[in-house]
Amino acid sequence: MLNSKEPEAAMSESIPDLIPLGPERDGTSQSQRILPSLDPETVSLDGRSLEDCLAFAQAYAKELTYFNLEAQPCGDWQGLLNPNGLNAEDLTRQWREIPKFLAEPETFDHTRPYRRPHFLLFVIFLHLLGLTRLRINQLTRKHLDFYYQTYLSLTKQAGRPDRVNILAKLTADTAQARLPAGTLLLAGQDSRGDDLFYRTDAELIVNRAQVKRLSSVFVDMKITGIREAREFPPKTETDPLLAMFAIVYGEPAPGDPLPPYPAQDPTQTVNGNFLGLLTSMVDFVGRSLHMEFQQFHTMMRLKNQRIKSAVSDWTLINDKLNIIGVAKRGSTYTKISPPDSNKFDDNLKHALDGELNYSELGGDITSMEDLYRQSYREKVWEFIKKYLFKELDDFNTMMKKKMEVDNDWRHVNSLLKFANPDFVPINKEPASPEFYENVQKAFPALKFSAFSEIFKVKDDKFDLDRFHVALNTVEAYFHCRLEDFAQLMDARARDKIDTGKPTPAEWERVYAILAKAYAEKVYASRRVQLVKFIELKVTKVILEAMLRLVLGESRLTDAEMFGRLTDYWPKEANKEILEFIKNVIVGNKTDLPLPSGGWTDIVANLELTWRNREGKEPIAQKVEWLNLYANEDATAVSVSNPLGMQQRWRTFGQVHPAPKRHPTPLPGWSIASPVFLLSQGSRKVELTLNFQPTLFDQKRIDSLREHLSPDYLQIEASTAKGWVAPNKLIKLIADKDKDKVKLGLKLELSLDESFPPIAALPGAESPWPLIRLMLLSTWQDQAYVMPLYPLMQDLVLEQVLIKVTVTGLSDLRMENDEGSLLVGKPFEPFGSNPTAGSGFLFTHPELVTKRLDKLSAKLEWMKLPFAELTDIEGYYKNYPEIETQRCVYPNFYAKLSLVDHRLEIKLLDKAGLFGSGDAKDCTIEINDVPQKIDDNRKGYAYLPEFGPFSQKDPSSWLRFWRFELNAPDFQHGNYVRVSAAMSLKWAAAIAASIKDPKVPPPNPEDYQVNPPYTPKLKSFSVGYECSVNITMDPVKGMEGVWAKPYGNGEERMFHLHAFGYAEIQPEQNASLCRLLPAYGNAGELYIGLEAVAAPQDVAFLFQLADGSANPDVPPQPVQWSYLSGNHWVSLHDGGILADSTSGLAGTGIIQFRLPKTEPNTLLPANLYWLRVAVAQYCDSVCDTIAIHPQAVSATWVDRGNASDHLERPLPPGTINRTPDGVSGLLSISQPYSSSGGKPGERAELFNRRVSERLRHKQRALTYWDY
Repeated sequence: MLNSKEPEAAMSESIPDLIPLGPERDGTSQSQRILPSLDPETVSLDGRSLEDCLAFAQAYAKELTYFNLEAQPCGDWQGLLNPNGLNAEDLTRQWREIPKFLAEPETFDHTRPYRRPHFLLFVIFLHLLGLTRLRINQLTRKHLDFYYQTYLSLTKQAGRPDRVNILAKLTADTAQARLPAGTLLLAGQDSRGDDLFYRTDAELIVNRAQVKRLSSVFVDMKITGIREAREFPPKTETDPLLAMFAIVYGEPAPGDPLPPYPAQDPTQTVNGNFLGLLTSMVDFVGRSLHMEFQQFHTMMRLKNQRIKSAVSDWTLINDKLNIIGVAKRGSTYTKISPPDSNKFDDNLKHALDGELNYSELGGDITSMEDLYRQSYREKVWEFIKKYLFKELDDFNTMMKKKMEVDNDWRHVNSLLKFANPDFVPINKEPASPEFYENVQKAFPALKFSAFSEIFKVKDDKFDLDRFHVALNTVEAYFHCRLEDFAQLMDARARDKIDTGKPTPAEWERVYAILAKAYAEKVYASRRVQLVKFIELKVTKVILEAMLRLVLGESRLTDAEMFGRLTDYWPKEANKEILEFIKNVIVGNKTDLPLPSGGWTDIVANLELTWRNREGKEPIAQKVEWLNLYANEDATAVSVSNPLGMQQRWRTFGQVHPAPKRHPTPLPGWSIASPVFLLSQGSRKVELTLNFQPTLFDQKRIDSLREHLSPDYLQIEASTAKGWVAPNKLIKLIADKDKDKVKLGLKLELSLDESFPPIAALPGAESPWPLIRLMLLSTWQDQAYVMPLYPLMQDLVLEQVLIKVTVTGLSDLRMENDEGSLLVGKPFEPFGSNPTAGSGFLFTHPELVTKRLDKLSAKLEWMKLPFAELTDIEGYYKNYPEIETQRCVYPNFYAKLSLVDHRLEIKLLDKAGLFGSGDAKDCTIEINDVPQKIDDNRKGYAYLPEFGPFSQKDPSSWLRFWRFELNAPDFQHGNYVRVSAAMSLKWAAAIAASIKDPKVPPPNPEDYQVNPPYTPKLKSFSVGYECSVNITMDPVKGMEGVWAKPYGNGEERMFHLHAFGYAEIQPEQNASLCRLLPAYGNAGELYIGLEAVAAPQDVAFLFQLADGSANPDVPPQPVQWSYLSGNHWVSLHDGGILADSTSGLAGTGIIQFRLPKTEPNTLLPANLYWLRVAVAQYCDSVCDTIAIHPQAVSATWVDRGNASDHLERPLPPGTINRTPDGVSGLLSISQPYSSSGGKPGERAELFNRRVSERLRHKQRALTYWDY
């Protein structure tokens, strides 16, 4: 603690806690607090019973003399009551039978003494006397009633009628019926046999809407606040305060590591040792400077202010003194030098050329300060005018500034004097401005070397300024005052010792300090965000960006945005700023000067507006998203009822208690694209998801890498029979750029020839195949966890890249000039008599619906007469057309073209038909199809084509591929001619050799003409590669071979939810497309209604298990909405007409106004869906027993009924009709007992309540009062 020199503070610190915390008690119940004296029966004026009266009479009879008929004394009168002479014990026993005899005289025989007439008359007399005794004994009650009810005017609490919830049902032929408010309902009879009636509280329009389905989603969240961080710190942190600091100051989110402290070492971490050093530095203010924090701050602030303005201050003062000098000495006067000299007395003497004599003013004025204080006096003013200034304004201006300067320095020196009573300022001047010299005198041994790790200590006079900056850094880093920081450190130090630990109240103070610090931290970060928009010149774009950030809206018009701003604008704020914003935003004026407070005031007020919009202070807590549990039937999450209570179920679900079955994988993401049409062959899909840059967090990146495995991420592709899982490889891409990182997810899926065709799902909305990513849960530490969701929930899609590679696609549609060709059998691609120009056509839906990047054709020939390509020359020798072009054509060639909508686009002029090695195997490749198309047909838009695909022949398709045989062809047309010519040549050669022996005989092979080869393919298949580059920002665009904004193509992306899916849409308040659906609520209950004819009103009875909510968690507001077009629309803007449940805190009726809706895919579209959600603490809401539509409440009508009616609830099923019936209603039912009834206060309860109130005055002061 700081060592304050103020006695009060010191005394308060020395006083021990004299009031120890009392033992834990449960208090006292009302039954324990009953005072017997409150019962008037405990004090009776006449408390005699019948036996007492008889005993008295018997004793009195003994004293009375009995006179016989002769008037002679004959004993006493005891025989009247004791004719048989019984002893006292037997006589008393006999008298006890008298009440029974009076009630049932026939049960006693005639011999008993009770039947004597004179005895019975005496007993009757005593009975009548008892009536008088009863009235006498009521005097104490009347006295108590008079005091409480007449004198104190206290009244008994009136009874409260009970209320019952009624359900109505329509007849089969009625669409809706009206049950008016005030309708009487019969409820049987009371204990006296009188009819009981209840009256409906509101009008009910009964319709056919019914609850068809109840589903729920429960998000298992672990919430760690400041208190929980101390009470249950993480295993890795032994210092409770550091655990709390992580919640408050962690970056980028609560619970994350603390940011580096701005000390000498820029990487300084805030650990226990460093906190000790900071504590020592903070304590230095009180320990060595002997000041309070506020005193030290004030001293340094005044010092800085005076030193900063010293030149301008003293220049102004000396300019005024120079006016005196010039007036006194004229041109011979030399101005004060330097102009900012702070020697006022010397400068005044210089200006006056001597001392100023105040004697003529009297003894009460001896200085310039006295002159200033009394300048209102005429005599003083004349003195000033005579000796100093002709104008009083000059004097006042000079002295006002001097007094301001002197007062500040006096305050500074008084603080030094407070710290060191022996301190005397320089020259004994209380307003001495020699600050550093005065500090040296006050603290001659002041050293800061112990804090060299925190700030740079140079052992000079400016170390005090550096120390002050270091203290300001503590306040800025921890967002609290030094006083608060000292309290935190004091609690930390005392918590580590065995004695003197902080009390619960002191810990509450610690929590309050940290909660406020977190709020200030959030507010400061918002101001920093707003400041980043600021430029020197005011522009509408800057202000718009600031307003959209403050209002959380991105799609408002200028007028709507300004209107929303006025809704949240601080009432105490400067209206000038609001008018300025209006002129810029709505009036489009950008040449306006800034308001008087500049950007600082604008930012400050916008930040306050931000606070007002949110409506509550930020809460420091770490929310860990553990898992999601979807319950298609919400009522199945039931609660055991060991006491036989009504069956109830968790309103929002709960954690599954044991790993009986693996939870369904969800949530997830999927994409549909025609690129995924992969029917056969060897197929490979590369899917790359690029995300917007986020703050660099190595821990998060490492965790992502660890969990990107099949154990946590399920990837499936759609087929005609459902979902299948291909072989996959998952890679994380992380490119760091300064303080941000651009993350990406790359998926490689491999499908071999045996894998089924990738196709659209039967009955799915999308006509194209899908690939989906689903998050998996795993069983860890007695619970399911989904580690990937919290790591990926904030990832925002920026770009999606799809690349598909296929080889071996053989199920083609083919055709040549002779007709269609069958797949799976050898065929002659150019016909049986191929000639130059013969064509071979092929196509496939995959080749049409995709924009191909590469194309390859694999040809396997059969019955080749040549084994290698070089053998073609030998086989076709003696064919002159072949021989003349031998050097040009080492192969047979065909032209390959794309025919699109009857337009032929040449891709290859010469495609060799036979392999360069093994001639029977040939592959023809085009490595850049779009570029080839552009080279041959400039400006042609090569886009996917989507049908029709039902035609058999490729030539009837809108797009197909065509091989056209080039010249020279296979020589079928020249074979006869060439054969005949070579036969003649051979015959001539033979004749020549016969004629001339010198001529050798011809070689038959030299004249041999081989028959032309008719090309025949054993197999033909194609391969291709295609890609799609999708950008999620339609304005920004992305680099890529072929990029298109999302929504402009056939590709569609979906969020996979618990019970359905929804196409990805930018968030309503920002143009962001997140990878995964948001599950920010802790619990959601979906109510599916059938037979709704919206718009219409429907009232629901929510029968809850009252008292089942967890009292240890703060109540949570419930949010109601309805589903329309895959968006949940709030019902809190007029959609909730009445709610008696107090936010599902107890049983009641909620009446909704249901508007029309658009179709959805999130939940079954045949139902009308309502949703109720809570952001946190699902158990703050009661469990549910049932939800009934067509409900209305009714209240008991007292028609003089028996008073005991309200002592017990009306049993279920008692009400089933109205006295007169209601048109259109089939029945009225009461499924549950009544509630809320309370009989009038009885006298004994009234007396007890009033007596306790008179004792404690409704202020509990002792244990007895609790």
